[in-house]
Amino acid sequence: IEAINHVELRSRVSSYIVDLYVEEGARVTAGQVLFRLADDKWTQQLLELEAEIRIADAEVQKKEQEYEN
Repeated sequence: IEAINHVELRSRVSSYIVDLYVEEGARVTAGQVLFRLADDKWTQQLLELEAEIRIADAEVQKKEQEYEN
């Protein structure tokens, strides 16, 4: 038995696979989750960006108060 279609998967982000939900050669359907990538790098980056937003918001509030006085 040979597959009708062969598909090559490539990630658009740099990470590593932490969970694999299908075996190589298994039949899959559109939208099926095949694996889970490590997200620790992205979680840390998100936390840093959220902190930057809070700092920027505080600076805006300070400038608005200075302007009003």
